[in-house]
Formats: sequence, C-alpha cells, structure tokens
Amino acid sequence: MNLRNIDLNLLVLFEALVREQNITRAAQQVGLSQSAMSNALNRLRDVFQDSVLVRTGIRMVPTPKALALLPDIQEILTRVGLILESKNEFVPAESEKKYVILTTDYCEFVVLPKLVERIEKQAPNVTLEVKRMERDHRVSDIFDRLEKRDLDLVILSHTPDRLGINHCHLFSDMMVSMARKGHPLAQREPSVADFLGAKHVGVKLMEDKSYTIENTVLSKKGQERDIAVSVPHYMVAPWLLINSDLIVTVPQRAAAVVTKILPLATFPCPVFKEEFDVNMMWHDRFNNDPSHCWLREQLIDLKQVY
Repeated sequence: MNLRNIDLNLLVLFEALVREQNITRAAQQVGLSQSAMSNALNRLRDVFQDSVLVRTGIRMVPTPKALALLPDIQEILTRVGLILESKNEFVPAESEKKYVILTTDYCEFVVLPKLVERIEKQAPNVTLEVKRMERDHRVSDIFDRLEKRDLDLVILSHTPDRLGINHCHLFSDMMVSMARKGHPLAQREPSVADFLGAKHVGVKLMEDKSYTIENTVLSKKGQERDIAVSVPHYMVAPWLLINSDLIVTVPQRAAAVVTKILPLATFPCPVFKEEFDVNMMWHDRFNNDPSHCWLREQLIDLKQVY
C-alpha cells in the first residue's frame, strides 16, 4: 500500500470511531456530519481490509483488528500533535509548571519512579502533585475533574467512555495471586475451587463495582471469594500475608517487586487470566497545549521501561 494514496485524516476518524463505538458521537467529536462519518467508515474499511465496526444488536462494536490497531494509532496521533505544535515553544528546563495527576497506588509504583527521574533531568523546576484515587471516587467524578481542569492527567486501567476525554495506552499487565512462602497454594497451580476456598484480602479501589474482581469475573460465573479483609489500595495488601494464610490477587508488575522485599511467593490466579491495559487520560482542551504535550510525550517515551 502506497502511503501517498492514503488520506491520513482517516486516522483521526478511525480513532474517534473505535473509541466512541458510535458513528453519531464520533462525528460530533470531530465536527463532521453523520453521513460524512459513515462515508469515512467505508473508506477505512477499504484501507484496512477490515470491517472496523460491526453491528451487534443495537450497538456497534470494534473488530479485533481495530482494537489491536487503536493503541498504535493513538500514539501516532499524539506524536503528530507534538510535532505540529512545536512552534509554540515550551522550554522544559525553564518551566515552573505544576502538573496534577490522579492515579492508583499501583500505577504510582510502576510509573512515578521513572517519570520523576526523567523530569528531574529535563525540567528540574517542574513539580508534580499526585492525587491518589480514593475508595469513594467514581469514574464519572474523575472525568468531571478533568473537565473542570482540577486534573491534568489520569492514569488508570480504564478506557474512557465520555465525549471529550482522550486516552493513550501506556502498558499492559495481568493479575497474579500472592501468599506467604510455604503457603499450600503457592506450592502448585491452584484450581478454581482451591482459589475460591482460600481466605482473601480483597482490594476495592473504588465504590464503582467495575473495579473489583468480583464484578469483572466472578459474578458473571455465579462465584464469589471469601474475603477476610478488604482494603482500598494494592500496596498495603502484601504486608497482611506475611504471618497469615490469606492470599491476595494483585498486578504482576507490583508483585514482582514486592516479592524481592517480602517473604512472599506468587502463583497463577485461576479466575483472572486476561491482560488489562493501563491508559493515561486527559481532556480535549489539552490536546495541543505544548506543556501538556511534553508531559504526555515523557510518559509515552517511558513505555518501554515500565
């Protein structure tokens, strides 16, 4: 395929269509009529030799190929935006900008050390204020705060479904279970019955039930765990295992570091085997802001070292 024959504006329309999963909303977002967006979808289908969106009942859902392409296309669009806005000079070494980021303790653990190291070298007078997602937060509240400019960025394992909120994939992870060394379940790959029969530390990040294993996996199968202790953050949970028979299920990247510090062992979680994505999210108004583009570029550049 000759790139000269491709209208690169179609990438913007592809991103809007796959993110919104709705032709009308995607058209509104980019300022096109519904018929023009429908025509663009047909052109995208020709370009990618794929349906891109297919109707399932009353909904439009992305194809597997479209979902696989989305993170790369979002990254391309972000980098093009940075290039086009480079004339509006932002000088990191001279900036005293303060950025406010909301995330979980797990994402703090994975992202912040490398980000802070990078900022200290490039922009020593820039400051970060990191706000932790609390248990009484809801996803809709977080999007409201992005719209009100209370937050510059949000980093969560969530894909936004609100008009005007953009996102870019940072990294993927998967869940593993963890227990004290010598725990019976740590000696083998446990069955589902073994897992459900153990006593658990449950991590409930938000009142929004979509952030619990129970709602995302177990309730769909009519199963439930025996939760002996419920905590609002990931990183406190491992400390509860050292002298107990409790187990916890946490992201693998966090577990890999924790097991180097504490006498704990990891083992496969038999009910939650799928990878999940961690995204950064921001409001449309910051799309072309040079200082905001710079911060997003730092996070994108660090993707290979998370």
